[in-house]
Amino acid sequence: MSRRFTFILVGLLAIFSGLLAWLRHNQTTTLLRPADIAFGEIHHLDFDPATGVFTVLGPDPFGYLKLPSWVIPLRELRLDFEGDYREGGWYVYPCPAHLNPPMINQDWVVTARPEKTETGHALIWTLQDSQIARIDFPDELTAPMRLEQLVLRTDHQSSRSLLYLGSVISGALAGLILLVRLLAAHLHHAVAQVGVMLGLMATKLELARNLGQTFMTELVHDDRLFMDQGRSILAGDWLGPFHELTLAKGPSFSIFLALSAASGWPLQFNVLLFHAMACGALVLAVSPWVTQPGWRILLFALLLLDPQSMSAELIGRVLRSSVHPALTLFTFAGLIGMVARVRFTGWRVLPWAILAGLAGAAFWYSREEGVWALPSAVLLTGTAVAAIWVQPARRWSVLLLVVLLPTGVFWATKSGLRAVNHQAYGVWMGVDVLEGTFPDAHGAILRVHNPDPLPGVPTTRATRELIYAQSPTFAKLREPMEEHMQDKWAFAGWHRHPPHERAETEIRHGWFAWALRDAAAQAGFYESAAKAESFWREVATEINAAVDEGRLVGGGPRRGFLPVWDHRFMVPTLLNWFRAVDLVVRATDFKAKGIPSRGPPDQIVSMAQTYHAQAVITIGPTSPDAKLRMVVHRIFHWAGWPLTLIALVATGVVGWRARKSVPDRVGLAVLLSLWGGITALALVVALVEATSFVAVIGAYLGPASPLLIMTWVLAPYFIWVRPPTVDRP
Repeated sequence: MSRRFTFILVGLLAIFSGLLAWLRHNQTTTLLRPADIAFGEIHHLDFDPATGVFTVLGPDPFGYLKLPSWVIPLRELRLDFEGDYREGGWYVYPCPAHLNPPMINQDWVVTARPEKTETGHALIWTLQDSQIARIDFPDELTAPMRLEQLVLRTDHQSSRSLLYLGSVISGALAGLILLVRLLAAHLHHAVAQVGVMLGLMATKLELARNLGQTFMTELVHDDRLFMDQGRSILAGDWLGPFHELTLAKGPSFSIFLALSAASGWPLQFNVLLFHAMACGALVLAVSPWVTQPGWRILLFALLLLDPQSMSAELIGRVLRSSVHPALTLFTFAGLIGMVARVRFTGWRVLPWAILAGLAGAAFWYSREEGVWALPSAVLLTGTAVAAIWVQPARRWSVLLLVVLLPTGVFWATKSGLRAVNHQAYGVWMGVDVLEGTFPDAHGAILRVHNPDPLPGVPTTRATRELIYAQSPTFAKLREPMEEHMQDKWAFAGWHRHPPHERAETEIRHGWFAWALRDAAAQAGFYESAAKAESFWREVATEINAAVDEGRLVGGGPRRGFLPVWDHRFMVPTLLNWFRAVDLVVRATDFKAKGIPSRGPPDQIVSMAQTYHAQAVITIGPTSPDAKLRMVVHRIFHWAGWPLTLIALVATGVVGWRARKSVPDRVGLAVLLSLWGGITALALVVALVEATSFVAVIGAYLGPASPLLIMTWVLAPYFIWVRPPTVDRP
C-alpha cells in the first residue's frame, strides 16, 4: 500500500466517521408524534395513536414504551399534554442500560417534574442511562388526557446506535491504519510489536477495571466452595477439611485464587492479566506462520478485546469460568506451537510440548466436561507427527517429543495431584466425578429403568424405592434422601420449564448428584474420603448385581452422570446447539457490570479482603467504562456472523487447496481443530441443557469464543497471505 493511498484511505475513513458522528448527534433528541408512539405490555391503560388520547381503565395503569434503539441509553423522557397539570403519581420505572436481561426495581422509580407550556403542560423524567421506560399513570386519573408529543433524549455515546458504532469503527480503522503506517519501519522488530501489545493490554485493563466483583457466599456448591478452598491453599491446608464437596470439582481455579490472593492484586485484575498472557502465548505460538506484524497485532487485539473476557457473566463472580478461556488458549497455544515448530530443532519444540501438557492438565481439572477439547488435541498432535513424517529427513527426537512429552507431562501432573490428595485425604484420585467410585454408583442408579417416567427426572422417588429394596447399602440413604433432600432439592430447576402437576415433587437430574452427596454426608459416609469411596463402591456393586440378576429392570452397565438417551432429547439438543453457536458468535449474554453480592455482610467483606476486591453491593448506574465495554461488545455482536461466514468460506478455500498442497493441509488441520472445538463444546453444552439444567450461557461457552476469533484471523491469512510453512529452514 503506497504512502499516498494510505493517507487518502485514512482521510476518507476519518470523513466518513465524522459524517456518522454528525448524524448520530442529530439522533440525541428524538421527537415522536402520537401516531409514531407504540407500547409493549400495557395494563389498565388505553392509548389511541390517532388522537393521542390516554384513558385510565383501572387500578395500577401503566405501559411499557417501545423505545427506538438509537435512544438507548435514555437520559430524559418528556410527555407534552394539552390542558392543565393533574396531580397524582406520575412515575417512570427505568432499568440501567448495562443489565442483561433487563428488570425493574421499586427503588429505581423516578417521579415526574411538571412544567407549564404554552398549550398545556409537560411531564419530564430525568433518567440515568435507561434501556426501558415503564410509564405509570395516577390511579385517580378519571378524565382522558391528550398527548401532543413525546421527546426522548440520549447521549451521543450509545452501543445501540449503528451510526455511533459505525463512527467508532471508521475512526478506529483510520487511526489503526495511520499508526501501522507510521510505525511500519519499526514494527518488524519484536520489541516494537511487544510494545504495541503491552499498550493494548494496558488499555484493556483500564477498560475492565471497574466491572465489579460479586461474592455469592451463600452458594456453597459453587462460588463459596472455590473461595474457601483458595483460602485453605493460601493457609497451607490444601483444600481444607474433608467433606462431601472437597473433591467434587477440580482444584485449578482454587489454586489460581490462592495465587491471586498471595499476589496482593485484585482478583479481577489477575484474571484479566492471565487472559492477556494467554493471548500473547497464542500469538507467539503461531508467529512462525503469521510473520507480518499487522496480522499478529490484529490477532492479539481481537483475542484481548473478546467481549466475553470482560463480561460479568464470566469474570464477575468467583467462578472457574473466569479462567477457563485463558486455560483453553494456553492449551491450544502449546499444541499449535508444536505444530508450527516441528520443522526446527527439538529445543524449539520442547517448551511448547511442556506448555501443552501443563496447560492441558490445568484445563482438565478446571471443569469436568473438558473431553470436548480431546479431538482437537488429537488432531493437532497427529498433524505435528504427519508434518515430521513427510519431511525428507525425519528427526525421531522431535517426533518423540511431540508424541510423548505433552502426554507425559499431562499424566505426571495428574499423578502429582492424585498424590497430593492421597497425602491429604487418603485416596488416590483427582476429582471424584471423573475418578473413584461415585460415578460408578451414580451410573448404576441411572441404569435402573424408571417405572414412573418424568421428563428431566431419570431417577424418581418410585425408582429409588425399588433400589432401596434391592440394595441394603443404598437403603441407608432412604431417610435423609426422602425426608430431607427431597425438600431441599425438589424445587430446583422447575421454574425454567413448562408447568407440570409433579413440578417440585421430584428432584431434577441436574441436582440429583448434589442431593446424593448431601444425603450420604448426613448419613455419616463422608467422614473420610476412604469411607465415602467404600460406601459408593458397595452401592454400585449391589445395584449392578440386582440388575444383572433380574431383581431390578435396567439397561446395560453405566458409569457417570449422563442419563439414558431418549429420542425426545434429539430436537432440544439440536435447537440448543444452534443457540449455543449463536451465543458464541454474538456474545448474546454479555453483562457489562457485576451483579450484587449475596450472603451475610461480614462474610462478603471478609472474602473481599482476602481477594483484594471491591464487592458489588447494589446495582448502580451505567458507568463510563461500562459504556465503553458495551460499545466493544456491540461491535463484536454485529460483526460476529459476517466474520464467521468469511472464516468458514476461507476454511473451505484452504480445504480445496489442501488436495494438492501439504502446507494447506497443515493449515486445514489447524482450522478444523478450532472449528471442531467450537462444535464439540456447543454440543456438550446443548446436551447438558436438554438433559439436566440450563447450560447455554457464556459461563460454559466462554472457551469457544477465543477459538472462533482465531479462525477469523488465521483462515483469511492462510489464503490471502500464505499457508503454514512446513519445510525445514
